[in-house]
Amino acid sequence: MDSRGVNVLPMIGFIILILVLFTGFMLFGKDDYNMEHNTYIQEKKTSISENSGGYTVDENGELSTQGCDKISVNAAATGINIYTHNQDSVKARLYGEVNTSNKDAVPYLELEEDGQTAVIRVKYPQVVQHNFSADLTLDVTIPEAWLNKLDIVTVSGDISAPDLSGTDIYLKSSSGNIKIHGITGRSIKTETISGKTEIGVLNGESGFFKSSSGDIIIDKAVFSDNIDANTISGKYRIDRIECTEADFRSSSGDIVIKDIFSESFKSETISGKITLKMKNGSAELKTTSGNISAEFEESFDRIKAISISGDVSLTLPHDSQFNLDVKTVSGDIKCNDFPVNISSSNGRQLAGKVGNGSGEVRINTTSGNVTVRNQ
Repeated sequence: MDSRGVNVLPMIGFIILILVLFTGFMLFGKDDYNMEHNTYIQEKKTSISENSGGYTVDENGELSTQGCDKISVNAAATGINIYTHNQDSVKARLYGEVNTSNKDAVPYLELEEDGQTAVIRVKYPQVVQHNFSADLTLDVTIPEAWLNKLDIVTVSGDISAPDLSGTDIYLKSSSGNIKIHGITGRSIKTETISGKTEIGVLNGESGFFKSSSGDIIIDKAVFSDNIDANTISGKYRIDRIECTEADFRSSSGDIVIKDIFSESFKSETISGKITLKMKNGSAELKTTSGNISAEFEESFDRIKAISISGDVSLTLPHDSQFNLDVKTVSGDIKCNDFPVNISSSNGRQLAGKVGNGSGEVRINTTSGNVTVRNQ
């Protein structure tokens, strides 16, 4: 072998060594990247067995939440149950029956990390399906000390949980109910379409609740800022509210709130009644076709009530002092419990002052009686 061949061999060996080292570095770096960014599914088990009507599904998966600032759960034709555990991961189990002759049409569980969001979803394959139906449940277990964003959305399914926590919490069900024992968060939003919302205790900074063709039932809501709520063809039944400001609106539904601790409360309903009791503060109440019944326990600043077709009844502390202005087109006015210093009265209008007039009461009805009484 001449000298040129001898010189080439070390060069070839050096190149091979560099390639081996570079390949090992890339593989190690990829694993390290996946570990650092938690892009892996820790565990995934799938069981799909055929039965007389189609298939039985039982899938399990787990995804790390380290480095994530949001958990997103999304499903269709599936009920969602949320549980908690003392681990930094999300566990999910999809199970139930699917009625189809096409195995390729069977929904499946998908877990992935999308940016900083841990995503759990039920996927429906895009295939032609005939005589398809499903009765599925998705159980999701999240960290019990979760202090980040949480989104839970389902179509044609209920959402239920013993307790939820986070910063921004959003729950939505279309053609399904929401039932939660307790929610703690900064911003709490719930929305149902053709479904009822039932919540035990709420604690947060602000809350927004919306329902179309469904009731909103809450035992206790405590917010440091405001509460906004809106229903269409649904009623409110709330035991206790504590907040700075509250605004409740309803189209074709009653608003019934037993105890309100708020500086300002607004409520409006079309075809429904308003019934409430406030500790103190100011209230603005309006109905198109329904009665208004409001009681103030300790004191009040300003009360404004308007009813197009319905009676207005106010119950005030016996030592109340206020300016009074009542007008009605077709109805009687009664204010016999208070010594009103009358400035104007003609049967359909009453204006005057009780005491020093520190508070204000203004009532307008088109077709309804007005009663102002003491406790």
